[in-house]
Amino acid sequence: MSISKSQVIFTKHALNRSQQRYVTQEKIEQVLQNPDKIIQIGGGKSKFTRVIDQRHFQVIASYLSKENKWLVISAWVRGEEDNKPFFDQLIEGFVDGLVWIAKQLFRPFSK
Repeated sequence: MSISKSQVIFTKHALNRSQQRYVTQEKIEQVLQNPDKIIQIGGGKSKFTRVIDQRHFQVIASYLSKENKWLVISAWVRGEEDNKPFFDQLIEGFVDGLVWIAKQLFRPFSK
């Protein structure tokens, strides 16, 4: 199976999640064009996997026969955590700061 770059389209979800997961469109296209493995997962969807630079890329895509294109639904790297959204990072940092201040205020005085 040969998939050209022009045959790959992305859902909004796939674009957002791949950005959070540090997966470029170029890497997704590489996985689709030359996968190590393709698994049919039902519902007309396929899972493409490929190891590139020791990263285990996973891409879920569905073939659109009328358009002769592959619709990328999601992509990630197995074993890597998602990047948290900025607002979540901000809140987490704020809470960590409050905890640190509380520990400083209420720690026992030492001589």
